[in-house]
Amino acid sequence: MKKFIEKDKRRRKLSFSHEKDRIALLAISSNRSLPSAISWKARLIVSNFSSDSFNSKLNNRCVLTGRTKGTLRYFKMSRICLRELVASGTLPGVIKASW
Repeated sequence: MKKFIEKDKRRRKLSFSHEKDRIALLAISSNRSLPSAISWKARLIVSNFSSDSFNSKLNNRCVLTGRTKGTLRYFKMSRICLRELVASGTLPGVIKASW
C-alpha cells in the first residue's frame, strides 16, 4: 500500500507544478484571435507533459491506509478509519449520532 500512497503524492506534486503552465497553454490554444500555428504549438507542448501530471490521474486516498474506495473528501480518510477514530474519541469535534 505504501507504494500507492507515494505514487499518489508524486502525481499530486507533478499536477500542482504543471497547473499554471497547463492553464496558460490551454488558454492560448483556445484563443481564436491567435494564428493557428501558435495554438497548435501550445497544444503540442501540453501533450508532451508527463501523463502523471494530469488531474484525471489523481485518486482520493485515505491518508492513513491508502484505501481509494469509501474515502470521504472532507476528512481525507476512508469510512473505516473514520469510524474507528470517532468510536475511540480521538477525532475532535465529531460524535457518533444516536437517536
